[in-house]
Amino acid sequence: MNKTNLLSGLDGDEKILISHVMDLAKRCDKAGAAQYSPFLNPREVKLALPRCKGNFSVDSFGGYDGAERKMLSFCPYGEEPCHPVCALKIVSGDGAVHSHRDYLGAILSLGIKREKLGDIVTCDDCAVVFCDEGISDFISMNLNKVASSSVTCLPCEVSEITVERKFSVRTSSVASLRLDAVLASAIGKSRETASELIGRGLVQVNYDIAKSVSARIESGDVISARGFGKMIIETDCSTTKKGRVKINIKQFV
Repeated sequence: MNKTNLLSGLDGDEKILISHVMDLAKRCDKAGAAQYSPFLNPREVKLALPRCKGNFSVDSFGGYDGAERKMLSFCPYGEEPCHPVCALKIVSGDGAVHSHRDYLGAILSLGIKREKLGDIVTCDDCAVVFCDEGISDFISMNLNKVASSSVTCLPCEVSEITVERKFSVRTSSVASLRLDAVLASAIGKSRETASELIGRGLVQVNYDIAKSVSARIESGDVISARGFGKMIIETDCSTTKKGRVKINIKQFV
């Protein structure tokens, strides 16, 4: 199947990105030299992998075990990948730790593309950003403010970073496990608002754009809504006395 057919069904930036990753795989296959993709989110990895076939091994790495955004490597068989991933600690002068959105916005405002950045993880006293090694010095020299805080970026060895993803957890109950009902509860809005977000293509379930307000949510599903963040839904399908389904909402922080 040719490249055009393989890319059918994709559009916009997603199509451009997956096309680029396919070209990297092809380059490895033809030249016998290791190639590394930009950072990809789980949906992009899922789209890219079946489209990248050849005489090479494929691996992925995001800087730590359990990373969400990862680089793919395409290496000749027998060659170990050496992913160009760096880690930077972002420390605020006033000791404040800000939101993921604050750190991401501050870095992107420097003119850096999202695909150059891996996960950004907040810790008790700092944030850690994983990035392409080619931009680590630029970020270190130019990122000096996040939200209202002056910050310093400290390069560190990826192997020294221990990351534990943090969540805020709350319980709720819903009339059913339909997407619109669960999303409304998760973001604290009406079902009408939830349905509108879904209809506008602003909601993903397990990193795929949600198509139906009535899609059933299963325990462990990951829902993200633009402007409201990302959350994991957990349920054992037990019900309240009024017959509503109990759910736990684990919000990424």
